[in-house]
Amino acid sequence: MRNCFQFQNLSVLGHGIAVMRKAALLYKEKCDGFVLPDWFRENLGWIIKQAHDWKTIKRYAVWHDVGKPYCRIVDENGKQHFPGHAEKSKEIFLEKVCPNKVVGDLIGNDMVLHTIKSEQLTSLLANGFAKQDAFTLLIVAFAELHANAEMFGGVESVGFKMKYKQLDKRGKQILGYFKE
Repeated sequence: MRNCFQFQNLSVLGHGIAVMRKAALLYKEKCDGFVLPDWFRENLGWIIKQAHDWKTIKRYAVWHDVGKPYCRIVDENGKQHFPGHAEKSKEIFLEKVCPNKVVGDLIGNDMVLHTIKSEQLTSLLANGFAKQDAFTLLIVAFAELHANAEMFGGVESVGFKMKYKQLDKRGKQILGYFKE
């Protein structure tokens, strides 16, 4: 993890630590400097109570990309990609780091909120997707978005705004499902 670079001089491990630090701020309800939807800020205390404990969130945030060095490819333009990294990260975490199934499942679902469509999330929630998992993934997804902001070109960049919009939609959907 130290020798695989996610972005310029930021290793995969450094990225995990950066995400954990952002998650810690959100977990402590310290949102200054974060670009967050109003619904998230207004419900953050409730969201935290629904999520896993801090020890679980911390472990998940730090180790969520542990599999990236095992699935890294570089395309013809020199851009790196990590296909299937969430599932590989789950596998590596459980086999080589810690046999904690809860954290392993969170790692395996790390990309869900970043990529899932509305109807897919509806199906996932209807089929028993755990509330604690959903809200933990949501907290860490916003933490990761902010930890990665520089890589996207800042919070005003198109990349940041696209990822923010996806999290805003899926987060509202999760909140509506569990809070009603």
